[in-house]
Amino acid sequence: MEIGEIRCRSASRQTLEAAGLAGTGGEPTAFSAVLVPVVVRKRTQLKSATDLVVRATLRAPRGRRPASASAPTPTAAFIDVQESRTGNVALKPPVLEVSHEFNRSATRQLLLRDVAGAGTSNLEWFISGQQTPLSGSYEFGFLVRQDDASYGWVDVTAELHPTRPRRRTGRSPAATPAAASATAPLIADTAPQAPTTLTLYEGEEDNARPFFVGRPLDLPLATGAQGLSIAPQVANAGAVPAGSLRWFDDIEGRPGFTWQHRSPTAAVLIDGQPRSVAQGESVHLENGSVIRFGPLQSLRVAYEVAESAGIGTLKTFLEIQVFIDSEVADTHTTTSDYVTIGRTHRDISIDHPDISRTHATLELDSDGWSYWHKSAQGAARLVRNGAEVALVRRGEAQPVRSGDLLLLTARTSLLIK
Repeated sequence: MEIGEIRCRSASRQTLEAAGLAGTGGEPTAFSAVLVPVVVRKRTQLKSATDLVVRATLRAPRGRRPASASAPTPTAAFIDVQESRTGNVALKPPVLEVSHEFNRSATRQLLLRDVAGAGTSNLEWFISGQQTPLSGSYEFGFLVRQDDASYGWVDVTAELHPTRPRRRTGRSPAATPAAASATAPLIADTAPQAPTTLTLYEGEEDNARPFFVGRPLDLPLATGAQGLSIAPQVANAGAVPAGSLRWFDDIEGRPGFTWQHRSPTAAVLIDGQPRSVAQGESVHLENGSVIRFGPLQSLRVAYEVAESAGIGTLKTFLEIQVFIDSEVADTHTTTSDYVTIGRTHRDISIDHPDISRTHATLELDSDGWSYWHKSAQGAARLVRNGAEVALVRRGEAQPVRSGDLLLLTARTSLLIK
């Protein structure tokens, strides 16, 4: 049995409308759709009848609340909701008759437990194998709000359990459940991000626990009495900035993460020989490096650099081609983190009647570049890998990356190189 690559994508308008999560005026709220593929192979099927149990636990760093999962799929209707005198809600596991899903018969039942009803950080799916062997491919999913999940991740486990416990005999031990596990960041593929997953472990190596799992371009950290935290959320918790982890495409000829130290108290980098890191100093972090902030606070860095992940990374400048009627009309290289786009007297001037005087801006922050639409004449369209992925209306923003095509109007467009 194995868990495939967990995918996190921007939810489409149709997905949100089907789940009842579209925003006001029919506008979709920023949600991500998380898909978890699970494959049960015949060789992992236990000899006796087995049940498949899949659990998804949403997690977050210290100081932040885990995101809530909603609209789990396959869907399930809640039954027998009872309210106690204290106001707590007790839910019995809902039951769904599965028909035409997973290519199984309509007599199979799928149970989904969601203790919060509208959303929870813990999901569990249960598929009974009493009638039919479970070998085959499955896909489970749920939605999360992108703002709530910006620093979060999900832990998934899948297990095969005997439907009925085996009798123990002196000759053979009890059957051990077949299991698989996986972890993935809850960041949509359209968001600016590093091309590799970074895992930060807190504590000693033998007893280390994940503090953070994600693909950050810039991850500010702070230290305090409660331990390490993500800096923006701890300003009122007595914590002080420690520094930040930043991704760079080129560090002396190779990609990777760096640690930029901001605390007056020096940190210790352990990568072979320990060395002190002073305030204002920046050091490259190898896979397996340890940053020690004091006798009781340390982080072990784990990541692998893929040759080409096809995910946009942080660039302090952009190369932009302007197209009019499908022909290259001009080329620009940005020189600041705020770029204006309009008909005349702008950083990128496009002398065309379809373009407004102030049509749009490109803005850079710690999360990367974003396109902000200012024109009231019509929405822009963002095309990525040949497919339209977003419609950007006046006052809205959309993260952009290398290779994106922005269709400003029917006759004008921008290609980000």
